Amino acid sequence: MSKDTLSFQNVQEKFEEIQKVQSAFVSKFLNRGLELQKKHYELVANIVANQIEFNNTLFSGAFNIINDNIHAAEKKEAKAK
Repeated sequence: MSKDTLSFQNVQEKFEEIQKVQSAFVSKFLNRGLELQKKHYELVANIVANQIEFNNTLFSGAFNIINDNIHAAEKKEAKAK
């Protein structure tokens, strides 16, 4: 074999090694990106669920106060008669 053939083989082997490393890096990067996206989705879903629960509690409390005030006003009206 000539010196050029050995040199070409060495370059080709190095290139294949670099491709494998790059491929592994890209795969790892994409997997981490997907994991991060999944965590982000879960976080947003939890925030939305908590906001809905908070609003339900807030409206329920407000309606209870309004209802109590109406009943109190009706009782005062009934006593005044």
